[in-house]
Amino acid sequence: MKNTKWTQEIDIAPPELPDAFWENAGVTPVLGVVDDEIGEEVILLINDPTEDAEKLGELDPFVLNVSSGSVDTDHGALGFVLFSVPDPEDAEEPFAVWEILFDATNDDMAGPFHSLADQSHWHAILLGPGPQVLNVFEFDNTYFLKTGLKEIAQATDAKPCTDFDAAVADAHARYPLQTLFETADQSGRPSAE
Repeated sequence: MKNTKWTQEIDIAPPELPDAFWENAGVTPVLGVVDDEIGEEVILLINDPTEDAEKLGELDPFVLNVSSGSVDTDHGALGFVLFSVPDPEDAEEPFAVWEILFDATNDDMAGPFHSLADQSHWHAILLGPGPQVLNVFEFDNTYFLKTGLKEIAQATDAKPCTDFDAAVADAHARYPLQTLFETADQSGRPSAE
């Protein structure tokens, strides 16, 4: 496992990204270097373009739950990683929830998740309107994503994806985000340090 615990205070400006990125809520894994002693790592960019973004950034503690699995579609199976932040007043309900669907047989899509699973610490940058950095978080990697990715690989090997865009559309029609949240195993519930 790669040691990715940051060794210094981090000061981050909003990254240069296409305008379309800033318009959509979601989590995007990106390769980057924030701490030169650590080198390249996968960083989670959490974008919330809504007026509630500041409330999300002020949650204390900020808890990031992660689960993974696969969904079956008419165009093959897709893997998913579900990120959620519980409501501090009702931990069974999400304050925010995002999903990433991917073709586990496509290294460009699955690779960042395999790298993330091998990091000792995960880093998330919460971005809001402006664009602005609302908060930066570091989490111990207790998410069991490596196990989830193995299970996803078994499901997608049995029913490979034949048309990614059509499979995503089918998955969104069959499995609304709230349904994924309600049925997903919320593996790991660490708080940001």
